[in-house]
Amino acid sequence: MPLHQKKTVSSKKDSLRTSKICTNCGLQLQKEYRFCPQCGQKDHDLDMPISHLLGEAIEGFLHLDSKSFQTVRNLVSKPGFLTTEFIKGKRVLYVAPVRLYVLISFIFFLLLGLPDGKHSKPQEDDHLGFYISYYGIKSSDLRGFTQTQIDSVVKMHGLKPTMINTYILLQMARISSEGTGEFKHLLMKAASYMMFALMPVFALFIYILHRKKELRYISTLIFSVHFHCFIFSILILCMIINRFIDISELFYAVPIIIPVHLFLAFRNVYGNSRFITLLKVLIIGFLQTASMASLFIITTLISLLVF
Repeated sequence: MPLHQKKTVSSKKDSLRTSKICTNCGLQLQKEYRFCPQCGQKDHDLDMPISHLLGEAIEGFLHLDSKSFQTVRNLVSKPGFLTTEFIKGKRVLYVAPVRLYVLISFIFFLLLGLPDGKHSKPQEDDHLGFYISYYGIKSSDLRGFTQTQIDSVVKMHGLKPTMINTYILLQMARISSEGTGEFKHLLMKAASYMMFALMPVFALFIYILHRKKELRYISTLIFSVHFHCFIFSILILCMIINRFIDISELFYAVPIIIPVHLFLAFRNVYGNSRFITLLKVLIIGFLQTASMASLFIITTLISLLVF
C-alpha cells in the first residue's frame, strides 16, 4: 500500500476516537498512553477486526505466552523445581500456581469431555465399559425396569427394601435407559471438584510427614498444586497422543511415572535420603489413594442421587 494511503487509513482511525478519556474510570489520558495508569484498562477503539477481539479473549483466558510454556516445561522435566523457585521467592518468571492449575485442569476436562471419534454409532454403556454397580447389580441390567421390577431385584439380591436402596436402583435404571452421556458429564464435573478438594488434603499429609523441617503449610500446598498440575499434564499428553496414534497402552505408564516424579520432587524440595523419601512416598501414596477412593465413592453416590 502506498505511504499516502497508509496515512489516510491511520488518520481515519484516529478520527473515530471520540475521546482520550478512559472509558472505565474517566481519567484524562495522554495521547501516547496504551493503558490507563489509574485502573489499568487498555485504551481501545472499536475500529478493529473481530479476530483481534477473539484473540484477546483467548489470550486473556489461557494466557499462553513464553512464561506459560516455560512453566509447563519445568513442571514436567524438573520435579519439584517450581515449588523450590516459589519458596525462594522467584515467582515472576513462572505462572502462578493457582492460575496454572486452572489452565491445565480446564484443558484436561475439555479433552476428557470430547468424543474420541472411534465409535461411529452409539453403543450400549456396558459395551463402552461404563456402568454403575451397586451391591453387584449393574446399571445396564436395569435398563427399562419399573418400580415393581426394581422391588423384585431388591428381594432377589437380599437387600433391605429401604427407601435409599430402592431410589438408587431406580436412578441406575433411569441413567441406563436415558443414556449415560449426561450422567458422565455430571460425574466429570463432580470429579473436577473432587480433585480440587484433594489438593489441600495431600498438602496436609506432606506437612505432617515433614513437620520436623518446620515448614509452613502454604509451602506444602504449593507443592500439592504443582504435583496435581503434573498429573493433569501427563494425562493430557497421553490423551493427545492416543487421540492421534491410538496407543491406549500408553496410560499404563502413568501409575509408574507419577510415583517416580513424586519421589524425585520430594528429594529435590525436602532433601531427605533415598530411603526416607521412598518411605514417605509410599505412606503418602497409600493415604492419598484411600482418600481419593473414598471421595470418589461419595462423589459418585451424590451424583447418582441428584441426577
